[in-house]
Amino acid sequence: MDPGLYPAPSESLTRCASETSPAITARAVRCRPAPRRMISSMAIGFIRADVLLLLAVANSAPVLFSMVFEGWCATPIDGGRLLRDGRPALGTHKTWRGLLGGALATGAVGGLLSIGILTAAAFGLSALLGDLLSSFIKRRAGYGSGQDLPLLDQVPEALLPMLALYGPLGLNFVSLSATFVAFVVLAIGAAKVFTYRRTPGPDRRNL
Repeated sequence: MDPGLYPAPSESLTRCASETSPAITARAVRCRPAPRRMISSMAIGFIRADVLLLLAVANSAPVLFSMVFEGWCATPIDGGRLLRDGRPALGTHKTWRGLLGGALATGAVGGLLSIGILTAAAFGLSALLGDLLSSFIKRRAGYGSGQDLPLLDQVPEALLPMLALYGPLGLNFVSLSATFVAFVVLAIGAAKVFTYRRTPGPDRRNL
């Protein structure tokens, strides 16, 4: 066989062939989604299940703390002061324990989900600030502490944290809207069940 008919491969071609496999492997590793991102983007269809869980924790943690600790550290945020309309700014059931404890509880759950403790804690704090806004509006409208007002009870505490942390949570318009609607529906349903269970039997017909 005449070696002239089959010239030896060039040095650059040999080097390229030898580097192909490691290069492809390196790119594949770089392009592979990190476990943190995969966990923090748990979704059910368009609904972000991880964000929905954070909303549920922020919403329920203050209630659980009040049941467990009762009067301990239950200092009202508004200090019990009344405004010019003669009504409290927020009410005695809105406490520093619930605000700070709810934010910390949400942060702890966010750490378990790999969203990040600080991001989740900021999310919980934003959700509870939205809840305080709802309470302020309800007091001005003459609603007492603990009285349910569908939509006003759910919209601020769900929308505010998702808008505030839209980027860090990796939300988009579709996932935000789907998660928001899912939370509002579930929260209203849970409030109805809770109200029904705590209402004496003869009075349930008035619900």
